[in-house]
Amino acid sequence: MVAANPPPVPIVEAPHPFTWGATLAASAVSETNSTSVVLSPFLEGAYQVHPALLLDLAWGFAWLLDNQGLGESAARVGNPRLSGYYRSHIGGWRIQGGLGITAPLAHYPLGPDGRLYAFIYNQTLATSGMWNQWLWTTDRLAVPVSARADYTLQSGHVLTADAAIASVSGVRSGASGTEVLGQAAVEARLSIGEKFDVCPRLQAVVLPSSSVDRLQTSLGLRGILHTTSGKYFAGLLFNLDEPLGVFGGLGRWGLHLGKEIDL
Repeated sequence: MVAANPPPVPIVEAPHPFTWGATLAASAVSETNSTSVVLSPFLEGAYQVHPALLLDLAWGFAWLLDNQGLGESAARVGNPRLSGYYRSHIGGWRIQGGLGITAPLAHYPLGPDGRLYAFIYNQTLATSGMWNQWLWTTDRLAVPVSARADYTLQSGHVLTADAAIASVSGVRSGASGTEVLGQAAVEARLSIGEKFDVCPRLQAVVLPSSSVDRLQTSLGLRGILHTTSGKYFAGLLFNLDEPLGVFGGLGRWGLHLGKEIDL
């Protein structure tokens, strides 16, 4: 009699608790004999403390090239944000809630360079349609609360609703007062084959009370490529209305390239 050996048990590697993402946003403004290009890299890293709990750290930067046709350049920093997210699955739904806080590092001084630095921040905000504007509001601390719901259809397509509200308070350089800002978006992730998604998106952002226009709407389209090292994307965002959109103003569009973070 020959004893048969049991089949080997496959080894399944646990998912790595750390994930990261990065986005490079770009836009250009052309004037007489001059083209100003603003590049905005945004870095994000998340650590899975528990299957349902994620800690996330994000920080953006902005860089202006060729201002006024003189080959000038200038750089500014955004407000870093630390967030915690709770995630849960209910049937075909994936629910996520988050609470964060930003550090008030974004700043531009009064004086000759102030207008230049303000332009950098405004143009950076325009590339994202003012989404998560508290990452770039100067001299202010923000406490954003966010919620997201994803629903997976039988076809594999995913529908998403995303919203956030934040209390933004002036804390330095004479900034004062508290503002409540909000945003909401709907998005579809349409699978084309096994390794490519197309994602149309419509978003609306409530602007500060000091703005002449109180609502900024934008339309975006991204393509996402699935690889063994992550999900990489390229996309365009168009601001639809005042103060940034196709009916007037600067910052009508933004180009986005990067690696998606898995939240």
